[in-house]
Amino acid sequence: MGVTVGPSGDFGEYRRLLASLTLYERLVGRRPGSVLQLGCGACRGIDVLRGMGLDAAGAESLPELLEGALEEHPYVVRAIRHRVPLAPASYDLVVSFGYLRRYGCHEMGPVVREHLRLARHLAVMQLPDTGAWASPSDGGGSRPRCVRPVEWWTSLARWVGAQSAFEEDGWLIAMPGEAGRPPRRRRAGGDPAVSIVIPCYNLGAYLAETLESVHRQTRDDWEAIVVNDGSTDDTAARVEEALRRHGDDRLRYVEQPNRGLPAARNAGIQSARGRYILPLDADDLLDPAFLEETVEVLEAFPELGIVYTHLQAFGSESWQAACPPWHPCRLLDQNRLPYASLYRREVWESVGGYDPAMREGYEDWEFWVAAAEAGWRATCVPRALFFYRRRPGSMLSHSMRHHTRLHDRIRSKHHRLAERCRQAGRPAAGR
Repeated sequence: MGVTVGPSGDFGEYRRLLASLTLYERLVGRRPGSVLQLGCGACRGIDVLRGMGLDAAGAESLPELLEGALEEHPYVVRAIRHRVPLAPASYDLVVSFGYLRRYGCHEMGPVVREHLRLARHLAVMQLPDTGAWASPSDGGGSRPRCVRPVEWWTSLARWVGAQSAFEEDGWLIAMPGEAGRPPRRRRAGGDPAVSIVIPCYNLGAYLAETLESVHRQTRDDWEAIVVNDGSTDDTAARVEEALRRHGDDRLRYVEQPNRGLPAARNAGIQSARGRYILPLDADDLLDPAFLEETVEVLEAFPELGIVYTHLQAFGSESWQAACPPWHPCRLLDQNRLPYASLYRREVWESVGGYDPAMREGYEDWEFWVAAAEAGWRATCVPRALFFYRRRPGSMLSHSMRHHTRLHDRIRSKHHRLAERCRQAGRPAAGR
């Protein structure tokens, strides 16, 4: 099946997205599971794609568009210092319509390489020398557009690492090659990059499945620390079984009297060797790409301390939550991050760890507010890489019954952040 997208410029974003999907199906042989549109923040096409059941996000790099309406849009990947905070090969399909026209010819190598870095299977770029972008300059005329023969574009794509590249009706279509991607990090002795801390209190029945999701990670420089918080079930036996099955020194076991979830997390982190920490409850799961996509963000962006993902609920309920952008002031009134978010060990050290007084719940919410108060920044990888088990009698159910009291404790403890937000004219939602 062919695709005809002409240069006349009378095609809307929706039709261009559909044409890109058709191209992908033709070349890859199936529908993409995830799509990233570069040069687009709150484009309506992103919502259309999500309505079709696709994991879709937009990434914007223009600084004047990174505030205001985009700030609270849930599907936007906010650029930081003009770099998109996404790990390599985050999306099956990466598309851009007119994005290339923002740059001069001398900048095209890095721009096309970024498309290839982010695309798992296919990158589709509308060329700037089509009729759709006939203006001789980039918007205000600060940069001349890069108009070159199609052979130049295909040669450029191959030069920056494409496995194959061709032009079709004003599009540059490139398939990423392994040469264009950073090598996957592998364990080479010494301390692990990530310490996954798994407190367990009478959840031994779920532990094997949780540990299996850890062992399936595509990045393997991790350690997992199971903290048995005074369980009365067979948690210890389940850990021994996992050790026998995997024969892996990356799995460690800590046992202590029952002190509650915050204290159990702190105990695991105190013995952790990784520079990054990932809390994970004993009944929840990780997508195989979780570490690969989140660790790359923290390594690429030293100004960030925390990286989180969308959440997929399973078990007694099934739904997906798209995490909004990091917003310290709104965080005071609503917990906007999954507890299972990757962060630098320095974040935990700077806030004094999880508050043991939050034993009834919301300890993760208090931790994120404390991190925001300490000045840490975060970003979201907009993919559902964390799987949260919903079951009757969970700790969250108990916490929600005492929501007002626990929330008041958080706001009272972090009144300095609330005051800073008030003085900055950025009150929390609903205030």
